[in-house]
Amino acid sequence: MSYDDQCKRQRALVASEFTQSKSQRYHALQEYQSRMLVSDLLKQPESLDSVIQYQIGSLIMRVVYGYRVKSRDDVFLNNMSEAMHNFGEGALPGNFLVDTLPVLRYVPSWMPGGGFKKTAKEWHNVLNKAGWGIYNWSISNQETGQVLQPNLWGAHLDEGKPSEQKTFNLVWGGVAAVGGALDTTRAVVTKYFLAMVLHPEVQRKAQEEIDRVIGKDRLPDIKDKEDLPYMRALVTEIFRWESSTPFGIVHSTSGDDIYNGVKIQKGTTIIPNIWHMLHDPEIYKNPSVYDPDRYEGSDAAMKRVLDVAFGFGRRVCPGSHFAVASLYSIALATLATCDVLPALDEQGREIIPKAAFTSAVICLYQILKEFAGISIPSEIAKQIQN
Repeated sequence: MSYDDQCKRQRALVASEFTQSKSQRYHALQEYQSRMLVSDLLKQPESLDSVIQYQIGSLIMRVVYGYRVKSRDDVFLNNMSEAMHNFGEGALPGNFLVDTLPVLRYVPSWMPGGGFKKTAKEWHNVLNKAGWGIYNWSISNQETGQVLQPNLWGAHLDEGKPSEQKTFNLVWGGVAAVGGALDTTRAVVTKYFLAMVLHPEVQRKAQEEIDRVIGKDRLPDIKDKEDLPYMRALVTEIFRWESSTPFGIVHSTSGDDIYNGVKIQKGTTIIPNIWHMLHDPEIYKNPSVYDPDRYEGSDAAMKRVLDVAFGFGRRVCPGSHFAVASLYSIALATLATCDVLPALDEQGREIIPKAAFTSAVICLYQILKEFAGISIPSEIAKQIQN
């Protein structure tokens, strides 16, 4: 897919609503959904992955479309999740033979080697259903009060009936916004819980900072991160330690280029090795170790991590401010109220999970049923459950 004017317009629609200042209008929603996530985990800690998937999906559908997800079987959420799963499969380099042998594009679908065309047609139908279904719901409910504000498309739809071109951009810009946030946020949140189980000393240090700075009379808000340097390091280190997109999104050059004396021809596949950039031993001592103390309180060092984790230049993730705030809200809600614990076996011994991840464009932690439990060490947790 070429990065043409149409793609640029769709990106601009999303980027204009997710600037650092505009993203702050969603903080209350992020904090509410994070507390719902903690409340659900207190009731069913064995369902970590499904709870994260549901609560993150609910937040994103609410923010993009003003839609309140009704249950785990919600058709709009499940349609979008299926479309994003297909994207992950299709975007993985080499997952289809046609990636290696482009000439197969001309082979009929019924011939050997042409089966990918049938798959592409099925996935196209899933994507259309996901994109147009929720958009049509949003359009038809603008006057009924069911579309909740604020949401990503609110300002654009309030301007009156959009043109055919703008409608197209809103539909697919919305799909891109959900797609860019759904599995990536799920991935980073599961890795946060993994890091907390593996490093209880980090938990204790963060809890001490929250108790000392915020106290126990209220729950911390996202804005409190400015007064919590260790929490800023803890969150940053999640993005560095195990990148959710270790090789970014595959691109190709739109023209001939020269980089460091090497000629790169037009159409060359470019795969950014984000994982190595964030694990370069010349920059990060013991890079495979999760260690928030490595930043020594330097916000500049933390910014360098986030500048890599969310892509580069004109292709940087337009929702990066929202994504970082989402992890802050979950980390603050859990650490202010709970201890994240490993599960116990039949003999009462701790089950320490292994850091195993899926092989896909978006790397998810392979959740174990015994992954973790959470306990309430503080009376303040009752504020979440009520």
